[in-house]
Amino acid sequence: MIKKRVSNRTIKKAIWIYCFLLVFEGALRKWIFPSLSNEILLIRDPLALLILFLGFKNNLFSEKNVMSVMMFLGIFSFIATLIFGHQSLNIAIYGLRPFILHIPVAFVIGSVFDRESVIKLGVWTMYLLIPMTMLLMIQFYSPQSAWVNRGVGGDVEGSGFGGALGFFRSSGTFSFINGLSLFYGLASAYMFYFLLDPKYLKRLILVLCVIATILSIPFTISRTVFFQNILCLCFFLFVLIRRPESLKKVIPVCLFMGLIIFFFADNKYVSTASEAFTHRFLDANQTEGGVSGSLVNRTFGTSLSDIFSSNDLTFFGKGIGMYSNLGIQTFHLKDYKEADFEWLKIITEMGLIFGLIFILLRVKIVITIFFKALKKINQNDYLPWMLLSFGSMIILLGQLSQPTALGFFTLILGLLIASLKKEQTVKEIIDKGETVLDKKYLRKNII
Repeated sequence: MIKKRVSNRTIKKAIWIYCFLLVFEGALRKWIFPSLSNEILLIRDPLALLILFLGFKNNLFSEKNVMSVMMFLGIFSFIATLIFGHQSLNIAIYGLRPFILHIPVAFVIGSVFDRESVIKLGVWTMYLLIPMTMLLMIQFYSPQSAWVNRGVGGDVEGSGFGGALGFFRSSGTFSFINGLSLFYGLASAYMFYFLLDPKYLKRLILVLCVIATILSIPFTISRTVFFQNILCLCFFLFVLIRRPESLKKVIPVCLFMGLIIFFFADNKYVSTASEAFTHRFLDANQTEGGVSGSLVNRTFGTSLSDIFSSNDLTFFGKGIGMYSNLGIQTFHLKDYKEADFEWLKIITEMGLIFGLIFILLRVKIVITIFFKALKKINQNDYLPWMLLSFGSMIILLGQLSQPTALGFFTLILGLLIASLKKEQTVKEIIDKGETVLDKKYLRKNII
């Protein structure tokens, strides 16, 4: 039994390294090892393989049926790709990665991590949120030619994407803005949770995290970050309505947030970023048909009617990986709207039947977690609910062909599964035959 526990600790360490590389992979590609940027892009793949090996060895998989179906869909699509699809082995292997490497890792995380591990990662995220926002502000006001804005491979043209009023959407420690947006989504979910249950963070750190979250919206010039914060806020308000006794914990912080917003409104550095964000927001809304149109496009990308009206759909699909960045470059595709809309991409690559099964499976996961998290609220446990405020859209619509988005999909799914687990007591551990009673050992290896 002791050997198994040591193995679990090893897996936990590997998962923590996976999380570290997810956040700092871009920094390695841009600033530290720019000449190895292409190789570092897939640096988490060998680590995922190691986690899976240890997971299989110790039979540490939660929700085995769901994981098995996903892996089967990926393997079948891989075979169909080589027979009926684009028939490129390299692209097919690249498209298979999410199904047999990273998605299964989520279920290992769900099995190995417990509630304390999930909270510990949240605390780590909060401490990282503050310097990440400071870096973001420096990047915002620095020219694209500055070292801090270097692109992948040391590209001196910069890593920023088009923003507004001459300012660019920065990428933080990530390769591109999408990674930074996902990080802020996860951080916002954790931040709102710690407002409801603040005992895990020092009050000063929590206050600084609130400020960093507010500042992230204008300085990223990202509507995705804005909408993610709105969604997290809606989940947060739902808890306050369901459990009004929690209101007394957050009233002082909410008042402080109002003062912070009032103070920064007249600050010239913040107001400049706010003007850039407002300009881009209004300009994009006008192009996309107002706030509702923008929100629908940012959330769902394309409707089911658009999927079924496409002329490119086939029974077996065009092949997995075709509309990844690697596939687009390999096949020299000029029209690749499928790359932007996850559900359309899935059905185009995997075919009508298996594509729809994969989509419906992702919908089922979110619905199942939703009702379980709802029950947890009645037990004064808000952690799964607030994580779902970020995870729901990622699990439903996250673009799995993009390595960073795939990493956050894997992480948040694993965290949600782990947060919903019933915590083992020392008595339950003993009843299973794990008779080590040393408290120090239990605290180090289990808690």
